[in-house]
Amino acid sequence: MSLRGKVLLLLGLATVSLALVSLGNYYFQSRGSRAQATSQLVIRALSRVHQARLAERSFLQEGKPEQAKQAEEQLLTAIARFREAKGAASSDAIRAEMDKTIKDVEAYQGVFAKVRANVEQVNSSRASLLRAGASLGHDSRVKIIDPLVQLEGELFLEKGEGLDQYLTTLRAGAKELVSLINRLILNIQGLYISNDEKSYQDERGLIEKDYTLLDGNTKVMLPSIKDKSFVEGWQSLDPATKEALTAEGTLFQAWKQNLVLMATLDKAAQALADMGKALQDESRSELESISSVSNLLALIVTVAGVALLLVWGAFLIRSTFGPLRRAVGALEDVVGKVESSAGASQESSQHLAEGSAQQAASLEQTAASLEEISSMTRQNADNAEQARTLMEETLTLVDRAGQSMGQLNGAMGEISSASEQISKIIKTIDEIAFQTNLLALNAAVEAARAGEAGAGFAVVAEEVRNLAMRAGQAARDTQGLIQDALGKVKAGVGLATQTRSEFTEMAGASQKGASLVREIASASAEQRSGLEQISKAVSQMDAVTQRTAAEANQSAEAAEQMRGQALVLNQVTGDLIKVLEGGVTSGEGMELPPPDEVKQLVHKT
Repeated sequence: MSLRGKVLLLLGLATVSLALVSLGNYYFQSRGSRAQATSQLVIRALSRVHQARLAERSFLQEGKPEQAKQAEEQLLTAIARFREAKGAASSDAIRAEMDKTIKDVEAYQGVFAKVRANVEQVNSSRASLLRAGASLGHDSRVKIIDPLVQLEGELFLEKGEGLDQYLTTLRAGAKELVSLINRLILNIQGLYISNDEKSYQDERGLIEKDYTLLDGNTKVMLPSIKDKSFVEGWQSLDPATKEALTAEGTLFQAWKQNLVLMATLDKAAQALADMGKALQDESRSELESISSVSNLLALIVTVAGVALLLVWGAFLIRSTFGPLRRAVGALEDVVGKVESSAGASQESSQHLAEGSAQQAASLEQTAASLEEISSMTRQNADNAEQARTLMEETLTLVDRAGQSMGQLNGAMGEISSASEQISKIIKTIDEIAFQTNLLALNAAVEAARAGEAGAGFAVVAEEVRNLAMRAGQAARDTQGLIQDALGKVKAGVGLATQTRSEFTEMAGASQKGASLVREIASASAEQRSGLEQISKAVSQMDAVTQRTAAEANQSAEAAEQMRGQALVLNQVTGDLIKVLEGGVTSGEGMELPPPDEVKQLVHKT
């Protein structure tokens, strides 16, 4: 590995160590942040649970529906916070605890829903009990007590006597019934206030005993009462009494159920509080563990990185200066060889420059000759191209003449066909003239037979015959002329056909000539292209030879310079040996060569 590579590796190790420390800190800081965020969410969720407990207590004391709704909303918010905390947790154990806590909150929510329903039932039963007590007091006063008081006053005024024994007992029984129901209401209310079931059961036993005695006496007494309105009034009190007794029993059962539900609710709340505290402790413990592990890991990585850097630095020093010392020794040997080789290189470069100059002159003459041949070839190719163009134009004209002869041949054929048609028409006219002549002869014969009466008709028939004979003669003369013209047309058609054939042969010969001229033009173009490539290659060879000659001269000069640089290199090698052996310190007592010579030396090396 090179010195640069070793130094870069050393820097890489330092960078990796710092990166590992940074990544470790970032990782554990992120875990710590998540743990802290989880702890904050748990605290918020527990705060919501506490607010729900406060709203629950207010609801149990006052029974307002909005308080129960507020408690349920707080529980739902607490569940949402616990779920957020579960998503932010970085530990499976904490997530499991979160799941358990969420289940506990949901269980608490379910118990509270039952408590709420039970409280609503208690309120309904309490209202029913109070309604029954009020109805019983009102009905007993309106239907029994007040009418009996009025009746007692009337009897006293009219007869000077009071109510009979049965009505007096009935009025006292109505008052006692109302008193028993009021005692029953006060007893169940006392149970809800004090939660003293024994006192409630004792008082209720006394109330049941008094009610049983009153009910039995009343049933015995009712048949003896003559006024049926009082009997019906007493019987109308029975539904309200039963409603009160039923409502009181329902309230007692709801109280017992509420004791169980409240115990379960308190147990669930306590478990939830314990779980919240455990979650807080777990989050705090995880945060402390992450912090301690982060610090320990940073210390380990830092110590390991420093140790690794020290070891690698020692290795770098040992592995660098040993090979460097050996390289300097080898360089000292090479300097002598370079100095001896520089003279030989200068001499060979000089010979190479002279030979390259002679070769360049020969190539320049060859290039001039090729340029003259290329010029002549280009002129031949241009002439061949012009001849090819003329042959193609001639071939085009021959094709057009052939097409014109074909059209002339077609026209002559059409004229011959028309002449034949005219001959047929003339023949028809001749036949018509012959038939007309016969008809005229017949007409003359008939006119002769008619005598003087047919004299005029005979003159007409004679004229018609003369016309028919003249028409027949004209038709025969015209037919002779047409036959003569038809013969000349046929002769012209034959000549046109022969001329077309000769033009076709000429077109074939012209096509062959054009093909040959095209081949000559193509070969000339290829020959010109080949000569141009040869000329270009010779030009390139000439340029390369000229460049080689110039580079040979430069090489000779470089060989001379290399001899001088070998001396400089020898001096640098001596100074480097002094530095490695400790003869002088860096930068003191060293006579370095000029910077340009040092750069050239390093480049050559």
